Amino acid sequence: MVARAIRAHARHEDTAAVGRLQVPSVVAEQLEKALAADASFAHEAGGCGGIHLPPGRIQKEPRVYADLCGLAAEATVTVGGSFSEPLAVSKIVFAHSRLAIDFGDAPEPVTLAAHDGEVRLSRGDTRVTLAPAAGTGTLAVRRSSPRVQVRQSVRTADMRLATEDGLLPLGIPDFFAIAEPPGDEDLAGLERTLQLLERASPQTLAELTAVARALVPLQRPPGRAIHSSSARELPGVVYAVFADPLEALAMVCHEYHHLKLFLLEESATLLGDPSRPVNAPWRPDTRQAEGVLHGTYVFFGIATTFARLFTVLNPTRRGYRRLAIWRACVEAGIAQLASADAQPTAAGEALVNGMGAINAAALAELEESHHHEVQRARRVIGEHLAAAGTEERREPWYLLS
Repeated sequence: MVARAIRAHARHEDTAAVGRLQVPSVVAEQLEKALAADASFAHEAGGCGGIHLPPGRIQKEPRVYADLCGLAAEATVTVGGSFSEPLAVSKIVFAHSRLAIDFGDAPEPVTLAAHDGEVRLSRGDTRVTLAPAAGTGTLAVRRSSPRVQVRQSVRTADMRLATEDGLLPLGIPDFFAIAEPPGDEDLAGLERTLQLLERASPQTLAELTAVARALVPLQRPPGRAIHSSSARELPGVVYAVFADPLEALAMVCHEYHHLKLFLLEESATLLGDPSRPVNAPWRPDTRQAEGVLHGTYVFFGIATTFARLFTVLNPTRRGYRRLAIWRACVEAGIAQLASADAQPTAAGEALVNGMGAINAAALAELEESHHHEVQRARRVIGEHLAAAGTEERREPWYLLS
């Protein structure tokens, strides 16, 4: 039921779907908590994938926060309830209703409120009132001051939205395709993936569902079992193939930890030289230090989640092999960052050192029971890094072995 509700909302079929998953009056509170001062983003929290920055406030990037508030207002007004938030922006897009509201340039914030079956935006005596259009599940303009510009938000077949700077790709490479409509296999796989995550770490699932706007199934590509995507500009959207729940769990953890680190980076600088070239243990090409830090954090999150899952499910030999690869990738990623001297800040050093200490202990424990797999992982990653920058370089085949 949860998966179907999330998917219905992601497909713009039912703007009330998110609201039905929780008491509507707390939608705004949960968004505020997730983007502002949620402790799971601010300090060490083992159930959320490992190590985090020292306590501090996550800054709300105005455009992203306005977008999330628009989503909350759409969901809240359709199911009943109240929502109110002053926004430090003059433009807000209601993505599911495809409405763009522009109050023009002025320093005063726009207040967004949902109450009594309406959404109201106001700044001084300038106002816009929206209400659900009959039978559509979307909002339409009921009243508007002359000084407010209201237009249809452009949304094209390749899933792009109009912004001030042109068309923004919604986190999907051109060769990916959304499963439209999602089949029974997609929905069953998504449901099973969330169940696996709950078994591995209920805390991580709670954090994911508090932040994620949508988990969107992708079409399964020919000849490949998995792929996934996410984007800094869409902090709550994860695209993945859900045909294989275990692979999908790895992809959801992968993309979610990217998004989580993007949020952390809104409040803290982690590297003094983020563009420093670094060889990546998981890519055939040289990456920037910022990308290798992200990859290290991502593999750390995947390894932590699956290590917990393996305590409740009996893993196969391939499961242990994959876990050894992920742990060895974290080890190698940290070593590559250190050798490249990307000038980590105090926060960045705390993050890397914390991951390194936890991962080293877990890797040593894994080596005691599966020595061969750990040694193999270190060997193939070492061979891969030794070929970096030469004609012998190739794709890191071992990630899916």
